[in-house]
Amino acid sequence: MKEKKKVNPLVDLGIFILVVILAVYHEWTAKDLLWSLWISSLSIGYFTLCAGFAGNLAKGRVVDYVPAKKKSEKFKKNPPGVVLAVFFLIPVIGFFGFSKITVIYAVFALISVVAAFYKFKLEQKGEKAGLLLNLVINFPPSVFILVFFCF
Repeated sequence: MKEKKKVNPLVDLGIFILVVILAVYHEWTAKDLLWSLWISSLSIGYFTLCAGFAGNLAKGRVVDYVPAKKKSEKFKKNPPGVVLAVFFLIPVIGFFGFSKITVIYAVFALISVVAAFYKFKLEQKGEKAGLLLNLVINFPPSVFILVFFCF
């Protein structure tokens, strides 16, 4: 396993000081600086979420599983996507009330529940669930997380 390189905090501090110096030189206001820092943070965060979802798809993994820290275990279970899909109905209803958006999300959550039940039955038979089935299960919570972090 490759070791992760540690980032020196002095490099981060140096870059931040450089940005502040450039902001003073170009006569930015504090508002300009804060907005630029906010938009860069938002962009990096959104890109990180999208890259994580795309990376999991490219490697054939699903959101339900993460690598375990112990060598004896291959994967550690996270809360399954179906649980998150149903749980996220609460804030969707709280934010949108009983609207078309809520109904659409509830339908996707119901499809996710049915797909999870089918996956459970397949695993009981010793068969593996396909990537498409895992995508159907994890679609509603993934969409919720992306939309949540957009707003």
